[in-house]
Amino acid sequence: MLVLDQSARHERAVNDPAVPATDMPPPPGGARAARAARARAAVRAGVTRTALRGLVSSGQIDQVEYQDRLNVYNQAVSARNGLSGKRRKELGWVIGNTDEIAQKGALTAARLEPVFLVLAKNTEFWRNSPIPASGDRVQFYGSQLIFQYYPGEGMQLQQLATWGKVNAAVNDRSKSLATYRLDELVPLAVNRDGGVAWEYYFHFGGGSPPWTSSLSQGTAVQALIHASALLRNRSYASLAYQSLRIFQLSPPRGVRTRTGPGRASYVIYSFAPRYFVLNAFIQALNGLWDMGSPKLGRSAKARTLFAIGDREATARRDASCPSSTPAAGRATRCRARSPTPATWCSCATSCAACATGWAHLRTAPMPRSSPGTWAADRVPLAALAPARKQRASACPGEVTGWLRHPPARTAPGLQTAGPPLFRAVSTPSGHR
Repeated sequence: MLVLDQSARHERAVNDPAVPATDMPPPPGGARAARAARARAAVRAGVTRTALRGLVSSGQIDQVEYQDRLNVYNQAVSARNGLSGKRRKELGWVIGNTDEIAQKGALTAARLEPVFLVLAKNTEFWRNSPIPASGDRVQFYGSQLIFQYYPGEGMQLQQLATWGKVNAAVNDRSKSLATYRLDELVPLAVNRDGGVAWEYYFHFGGGSPPWTSSLSQGTAVQALIHASALLRNRSYASLAYQSLRIFQLSPPRGVRTRTGPGRASYVIYSFAPRYFVLNAFIQALNGLWDMGSPKLGRSAKARTLFAIGDREATARRDASCPSSTPAAGRATRCRARSPTPATWCSCATSCAACATGWAHLRTAPMPRSSPGTWAADRVPLAALAPARKQRASACPGEVTGWLRHPPARTAPGLQTAGPPLFRAVSTPSGHR
């Protein structure tokens, strides 16, 4: 990862273990589909300025915010006109994404903060900084947010990597660092079909902005509920509860794809309902498990969403595992590697399909909590900042449902023991 200095002209390479190394995989044919989607988006000139005038005239934003956002947009256009070559093109694509969002009618008051943050950071970057390599991640001076370079899309906010840093701070029990990172991420939450989401604002794999992901959203839910326990702050748990909404909605509004009676998968991208990524699905279930745990989120809705996905994961596991061992027998062997109570683990059998990455399934039912034990589910988003001083009624609890390391004993040529494919917070010390 590259960290910029205050002038944004100089950078230094940093190996930050808190940043997940795994990137989000594009769907097959994604680059071609992204170009086609951009070609179809014929953006009218001045559409962003018109959208801003509409927001201020309707009273959704005040005159001060209107002028601030307009200045950011005008500075980006002015900077683009003064650049040439690759710098001009990349900043131009980011401006075009902003215009496309506005033309769709999706530039709502809630989206102004993340959309114009991306625009401002790109103006700063392409005017001053060295040209990055594809996939380079950048952290601006004084910020904990991670941006990643996608050629043809500029520098884009990497929600998954940034939420991974929150998880790392909670794992280290660093209250100040967790609070600092959450202070930057919470204002970037948007209202998406009645829930809260952290979105992406660029073309990717055939998807057009704004879109979201079960992988980043599940990581956000997980980080928020653990941060709520660590910091004794009920507002983060409320935000995690509101973040469950996209797991109830089908694409493109959400990520839930019905696969059978009482079963559903949570797809990695809201624009790709048929593109299934196993580990993204498992990470989404990890977040739902923690949100539903009686010692953490206590959410009945999360328990229901987890159960629906759990049945789908079980069906996929059994279908892909050629072993003749009954499912109950495999679960018994898995129990030896899983935490207590047994939840998710890596199958310790020699089954090839299991050894290549199936994070196998819980073997104990999720315990139920009494109705109404978590009363902070509906704290309004606007109350999050002052609510930080409140103390939560729930104590930091143990974590169940982690994605464990693959077993060391695998078939020849298959994946051996190593780090998890996606970072997950470990159990807080003292609660193992």
